[in-house]
Amino acid sequence: MIPQPVLTSHRLVLRPFAPSDAQALSSMLSDSQVVRFLSDMPSPMTPELAADWIDALPRAWNARGSVVYAVDVAEEKRLVGAVQLQLEPDRQAAELGFWIGRADWGRGFASEAVTCVLAWCFEALGLQRVHAQHTADNPASGHVMAAAGMVVDPDASHSGGAVSYQYLVSGFTQKIKNGMAMNQQPPHMNPKTARKIP
Repeated sequence: MIPQPVLTSHRLVLRPFAPSDAQALSSMLSDSQVVRFLSDMPSPMTPELAADWIDALPRAWNARGSVVYAVDVAEEKRLVGAVQLQLEPDRQAAELGFWIGRADWGRGFASEAVTCVLAWCFEALGLQRVHAQHTADNPASGHVMAAAGMVVDPDASHSGGAVSYQYLVSGFTQKIKNGMAMNQQPPHMNPKTARKIP
């Protein structure tokens, strides 16, 4: 069994979920405003369901099906959200998902956590592409994706008003060459004018 590594950023620690997270996870994911855009989470998330969900994560990691990180505020050692990569090994790709508890919205934690995972996953998991999408009535997720360096994918089919973003390994390499610090947010990209990274 290969342990899932712990990642750190300026303010956050990203770690595997633990059984002791079940109560906090249940509390945050019982908020309808948090779960309204999460299609793969049971709702309401009872402590028992949270414990079962956490228990399944190591098996998914070891089977290379997905990797899920609990997002903690480092100084407070407090769970505030999660970042997930659903792996697509045949395409050397992954689909990104994330959420932050409502009490911590607007603090930049989602952008920082997503940026941290993107900085790690390409070399560690052998990926070439990470993609994500958000619906038209969830622009905040689009701001997070853009702040983490993702760009709108002009080749994606946008059903139901969804907007697709992608992040390529070549884009990450260029970001490092330009000397951008990982906790520095790039300018927001307008979905109408953003171009795919070559």
